[in-house]
Amino acid sequence: MSKRYRNRTCVYCRERLSITADHVFAREFFPLMERGGLPKVPACAQCNRLKSVAEHYLTALLPFGGQHRSAAEDLVTMVPPRLDRNAKLRRTLAAGKRDIWMKTPAGVILPSMSLPLDHEKLTAWAGYVAIGLTWHHWRLLVPLDHNVAPICLSRAGEQALATLFASRTADTVSAAVGHGRFAYRGVREGNVTYWEILPMGGLMLAGDPHQPEEVSTRLGVLAGPKTLRLSSFRGAPG
Repeated sequence: MSKRYRNRTCVYCRERLSITADHVFAREFFPLMERGGLPKVPACAQCNRLKSVAEHYLTALLPFGGQHRSAAEDLVTMVPPRLDRNAKLRRTLAAGKRDIWMKTPAGVILPSMSLPLDHEKLTAWAGYVAIGLTWHHWRLLVPLDHNVAPICLSRAGEQALATLFASRTADTVSAAVGHGRFAYRGVREGNVTYWEILPMGGLMLAGDPHQPEEVSTRLGVLAGPKTLRLSSFRGAPG
């Protein structure tokens, strides 16, 4: 590991010293040949361990909803070995599996399958990713007194973020990793950042306890002072 990731402030807790380099998007999301060049940040052992709890869960589950070009191959080659090592999760998915009708973003209603998803693990992971990307792109540590608020974006939230990105061209970033397995974009206003994360090429997320009627394909994260209202971010950031 490069020395530049050791003995630095951990980007996640912003308190302890780092002992390792953490991949913002865990390598296990990607096939072996596609793990080069992933964003890395300094991380302490405790934060690395806590983040990995969500990652171990999501790397086995999110590929079921993948929409990227290698989604079918990932589901066959990468997911079964992970479920073989996690019998509890395999039983939970089998018990919670449902046949449903789903409306696509184009408005077409198609037969599909739904699986139970731990919303807290998903949003916790999105918060880690946003904090990591903030340091990766701007070398900015999110202040300790700031709130990191991840949510599944409503359609109104997506539109509000699109307006925000269109109006801020000087300090924005965007990228895709893993041939479309993840895409993201971020905008910075001083030490406030807004992020939009598209996981697995646009998997369909429903059942957010804050927005039970919404179907989301994107996650949003606001990192800023606690005076910024999360309710504003769900509809219109600001």
